[in-house]
Amino acid sequence: MDVSQYLSVFMDECQEHLSTLNQSLLALENEPENSGLLDAIFRAAHTLKGASATMGFNKMSNVTHSMEDVLSRLRSKELQVTQEIINALFSALDLLEELAKGIAEGKEEDAEADGVIQLLKQVASGASPASAPAAGKETGEERRKKLELRYTPEEKTELEPTITGGYNLYHVEVQLAPDCVLKGVRVFMVLRDVQQFGTLIKSSPSTKDLEDENFDDTFLLGVLSQNDGEELVKTLNKIMDVKNVKVEKIDLDKLPIERRETKEETVKTAKIVSKGDTVQVSAKGPVAQTVRVDIHKLDKLMNLLAELVIARSRLEQLAMDSQNLLLAETVEHVGRLTSDLRDQVLKTRMVPIDNVFSRFPRMVRDLAKNLGKEINLVIEGKETELDRTVIDEIGDPLVHILRNSVDHGIETPDVREANGKPAAGTVRITAFQQGNNVVVKIMDDGKGIDVQAVGEKAVRQGLLTEEELAEKTEEEIINFIFLPGFSTAKKVSDVSGRGVGMDVVRTKIKSLGGTVQISSVFGQGTTITITLPLTLAIIQTLLVKIGEEIYAIPSGYVDSTISVARNDIKILRNQEVTVLRGQMLPLIRLQNLLDVSGAKNPDYDELDVVVISVGERRVGYVVDALLRQQDVVIKSLGTYLKDVPGIAGATILGDGRVALILDFRAVA
Repeated sequence: MDVSQYLSVFMDECQEHLSTLNQSLLALENEPENSGLLDAIFRAAHTLKGASATMGFNKMSNVTHSMEDVLSRLRSKELQVTQEIINALFSALDLLEELAKGIAEGKEEDAEADGVIQLLKQVASGASPASAPAAGKETGEERRKKLELRYTPEEKTELEPTITGGYNLYHVEVQLAPDCVLKGVRVFMVLRDVQQFGTLIKSSPSTKDLEDENFDDTFLLGVLSQNDGEELVKTLNKIMDVKNVKVEKIDLDKLPIERRETKEETVKTAKIVSKGDTVQVSAKGPVAQTVRVDIHKLDKLMNLLAELVIARSRLEQLAMDSQNLLLAETVEHVGRLTSDLRDQVLKTRMVPIDNVFSRFPRMVRDLAKNLGKEINLVIEGKETELDRTVIDEIGDPLVHILRNSVDHGIETPDVREANGKPAAGTVRITAFQQGNNVVVKIMDDGKGIDVQAVGEKAVRQGLLTEEELAEKTEEEIINFIFLPGFSTAKKVSDVSGRGVGMDVVRTKIKSLGGTVQISSVFGQGTTITITLPLTLAIIQTLLVKIGEEIYAIPSGYVDSTISVARNDIKILRNQEVTVLRGQMLPLIRLQNLLDVSGAKNPDYDELDVVVISVGERRVGYVVDALLRQQDVVIKSLGTYLKDVPGIAGATILGDGRVALILDFRAVA
């Protein structure tokens, strides 16, 4: 069978199971007695084993099978959760992620799995030889007790005439081989032969759990038949991977009766809540129905929507020119429908930022252990959604920032205690939506940034003189760490110190249309704020006019629009300024910045000003006229013009004219 057509589905499911393993293992490290977490880890490993075996990825199947051996002994209390076992399971998880990456690239065989498999086998055999048999015998009894078939009084009443009429009730215990890969297939073959032998009336676990491979190696079946039970034993023993079959004839007077409260106790309510709310699973409530869609199809849909937005703008322009009331009403209705369609298409592209955040707890854990630090990672707002294209790109910048927080920011426990701080540092990641943007803040309560050390380093590297440094604000000095090759680390480590990282962060965030800012208090901590657009395709803008040119300003930058009288403008250090809400507001003539001729605002007594907010800074830009708000489609200016400072792209207006979209991050 050609399974290549199912590869994309397998990879999606594989990533889900790997994410579950990662989160649940982190939670298990903090809650070693939580049996629910063990069950979740076992189910994820088991499902991944079956799926990879079906697809023919033997290395992944073998690794997950070895993980199952360890997890089974943990679930049966033959082993206790220890740091060594957690580390071994994490090593297996790292290998699984490497194998998954290799499968996606067609290079699964390049990864070496023998070492990890041997480690897992060694961990699984951790019990001493003397105690292993007794523990194994006890576990077998517990397993049989848990799988015991019981009947309600009503079921006994219904069975009585059948059994007294010549039928025998058999309890059939089937044990599969421990290395059985396709358990679901073997169960199907067993059930097929059982139904030819007699009538299946009960199973433990349920038949659905059996088909879903949600069981260990053993299951029980209740069968009614007029045939000899030994015939069934011989038939089932011929099935591959069936290790052992036991058949017991059950007399009616010895029929195990189910207690009434047992039925209520078996309701499935699996709830896992880990430290820091890392994992939460509940079997209650409706399950959302989803459909997997190729991202390229969504890209095509977005492009069609973009063309529709341009056509709508053209219709609006025609309606304005024609002064036709009926046409204007129809165009307005089409406009509302287009806006709703835009919102729905954008929502289909939205992905929770938790897809990125979920990898951080493990990374911070490993870094903290390597550096001998104690760190509590707190994640807030992981349900916040971003466009898929943005999600795919922000992982690396956030990794760089977190590594810096762990290495440069958080101090070692002895230093923290000496400074009156808790031994364990805290790194907090918060995400929230703010207008048309998503803000991500990474905060730590570490030692903060030594502004003096940054300034001295900048002077030593020849970036500025001592005199120029004295005139710089703290914010301007801190921004030197964004320069390539700039690092204040005294030594190079595996984590940082090579002068790469923060320049990569700013470059990547800027390419996504976002901004990054740093604020720090020496001795108390650092906060890095990243502002990202919700989407990169369609944005809301304010159209302004300068001379005969029309420009689009992204609404995310617009703080307000005001009218300023000429008499209210003052000159301070050769800079036009005015007072807005009790604060000094610098004014910039946009025609001078863009070198546009024919601007009319110098002759006006009242000037239209767009107040732009970029981070903590506000600047007023003087324009000739404020036109209207409009959704626009961002079009690239091509290879040669893509890096023009202050220009983010262009859009096509309703009358067919091209308007440049201004990027105030570069000029504010």
